[in-house]
Amino acid sequence: MPVNYVPETGKTAQFFGLVGTAHFQPRNTKSVVSLRYVLNGEWMYHNFPGIRYEELGALYGIRLNNFLISAGVSKNHGVDRGQFVRSSDPGSLLNGDYYEKVTYKGFGLPLEAQFIFPFQGFSFRLAAFGNINNGHSYGGFNFSICLGRMN
Repeated sequence: MPVNYVPETGKTAQFFGLVGTAHFQPRNTKSVVSLRYVLNGEWMYHNFPGIRYEELGALYGIRLNNFLISAGVSKNHGVDRGQFVRSSDPGSLLNGDYYEKVTYKGFGLPLEAQFIFPFQGFSFRLAAFGNINNGHSYGGFNFSICLGRMN
């Protein structure tokens, strides 16, 4: 579960997220090129708009045996809540408070460290990942099953 730092409040917030990655390692090299997409935000919360963060990143890494460390550049954008607008109407189906919708976008430094447990035709992967950027930095952990030839 990624953890986001919310600069307006000075607190962290935990949001469930989706992470998709694709890795390519040419034969006989230790270099790895990766593409990563991250989407985390509030799902099924009562306040509107829901907080959301998206990242699309390109990373370059070095693989040493079963350990991979990568860094790169990413394009980030998302939605925050601005000032309070109003509460929901009494008796409405959607209870919650309404806020100004504040959008943002920028660039970041995506980081990732992985340990890979290879098997024939698939592998298990344990990863720590994050993104350092202006105001919406986050970090998280991931366990995944990877398909493909893992040498």
